[in-house]
Amino acid sequence: MKRTFFALGLVQLVLGVGGYLLPHPFHVSIINVGDYNPHFVRDVASVYVAIGAGTLVGAWRPSWRLPSVILGVVAYGGNVVSTLLALDFADGDVPAGSLADLLGHAIWTGVLIALIPALSGSSLGVAGRELARDVVRSLRLEWGARPEPDQARSSGNGSR
Repeated sequence: MKRTFFALGLVQLVLGVGGYLLPHPFHVSIINVGDYNPHFVRDVASVYVAIGAGTLVGAWRPSWRLPSVILGVVAYGGNVVSTLLALDFADGDVPAGSLADLLGHAIWTGVLIALIPALSGSSLGVAGRELARDVVRSLRLEWGARPEPDQARSSGNGSR
């Protein structure tokens, strides 16, 4: 699973960084929507970078895997829905680039959805709690506070 998340994250990160550095080719070959606007293209590239970074972290932090997959499904699934809504199949004049975009994002969404059962060994609730715990610990260390022992275990009732 580590290699899978590393590969998926790396692909997304490379695409996103490529979108920042080469916005016009990214627009033409990846997002392929509307008139070219470098600001918008870099906004879209930032989504790729965010998903890629989270997925790469998931390669080494299992608690990040399910949340990063769910975010990817929301982002790519949302793109599939918005592309379907924008295409006018009735007049038969559907640009090939739009169909390629739709197919690519649908396949990527399917790959991510297929990962969910493999990750269900840790339920969404457990993964979410693990992620929240890790974030809180990181913030405590960042703010210079000593990590506190788990008060819920020591008091027995979960209160301080």
